[in-house]
Amino acid sequence: MIQGERQRLLERQIAALPERQRTALNLCFYEGLSNRDAADIMGIRLKALQSLLMRAKITLKKTLQESMEE
Repeated sequence: MIQGERQRLLERQIAALPERQRTALNLCFYEGLSNRDAADIMGIRLKALQSLLMRAKITLKKTLQESMEE
């Protein structure tokens, strides 16, 4: 039951991310594409994709930690 709650929380937090960060996460982690392929699909440079992923991870980590502390 706790695992299900965590999964729903994570899904809500991902949905709250800016669209480009959410798209980068989905392509790389859910679709299993390489960073290069995801960058090509999004029409951005590899470094830009990596930046989007890093910002998304930082935001998710912060918001999930805050949610767990409540």
